[in-house]
Amino acid sequence: MKETKKEKTLRITLVFLSIILVFIGFLLQQKETEYTQFDLETTVVHVSETTEDPPVITLYRHLKGKHLLITYRINLLDAYHFEVLSKKEIFDAPNELQSDKETRGVWVRFDGKWEYFNSLLVKEDRNHHFRSKAKVTLPYKLTEEKGKTIVKLKNERHTFVLPDDEILQAIYPLTSDRRLLLLLLKGDIKVLVLK
Repeated sequence: MKETKKEKTLRITLVFLSIILVFIGFLLQQKETEYTQFDLETTVVHVSETTEDPPVITLYRHLKGKHLLITYRINLLDAYHFEVLSKKEIFDAPNELQSDKETRGVWVRFDGKWEYFNSLLVKEDRNHHFRSKAKVTLPYKLTEEKGKTIVKLKNERHTFVLPDDEILQAIYPLTSDRRLLLLLLKGDIKVLVLK
């Protein structure tokens, strides 16, 4: 059976339309994964002393084209659920986050200049001597055993296995007894409970 001119035009139009739709799909997929170009940054602004006293962290994340600072409370009584306390869009990706010595605010470094945001993430003037310069990350050692990445906390007896697709960047204590840890991974954060 011979194809008519109208059928041939329709077939070619459908082929080009399909190609355009696939191209648009690739562009949309690239925009959705754009946040992975920026590393997550975090700091613990409050370490928990008891189960009624939840830890609080502030996290930087680039999401949907926006630079965001988000403060979370980690609910110790509800399966370590992250509850958003405050969120603020900032103008650029920070170089570093540090906690404050006296408040639940956060210090954010942009290109060498430190700025203070209170617990509601409102920018305020504050004396720099309140910035906690001490790193609160826990030292660790990575080893490979039987194709698995083993993380051993230095100076402690605790070890755990890191899933294959995750890259560990830092470990933060969330409780004063160091039984609850925040794992900063490439593109994600997780809570780890040590037994």
